[in-house]
Amino acid sequence: MVQARRCDQEILLVTGPGACARLGPGYLLEMMRQAGADTPCARALIDCGGDAGYAMLALRLGWRDIHLKGEPSIVARIADMTRACGGTFHHELPVPPQQK
Repeated sequence: MVQARRCDQEILLVTGPGACARLGPGYLLEMMRQAGADTPCARALIDCGGDAGYAMLALRLGWRDIHLKGEPSIVARIADMTRACGGTFHHELPVPPQQK
């Protein structure tokens, strides 16, 4: 985080595949907060996999960057909810620089 602040860059921390189902959105949110994702230079994105219930819970807990895959009408509803909460819905997960 210190390096990101020095470079005036924003960083996006992304949960790992399946982490939401294994650990839950609340636990992951606290992990991200402790990692510094509640600072102006960092944001945290939760990958909810295909579970809309986890996505709705994540929004209620305070996540503002959400990714969900699945049936298009459900994904569209979650995207609308995310925007209504002032967040950003990510239709695609970011690709790490070394994989581009």
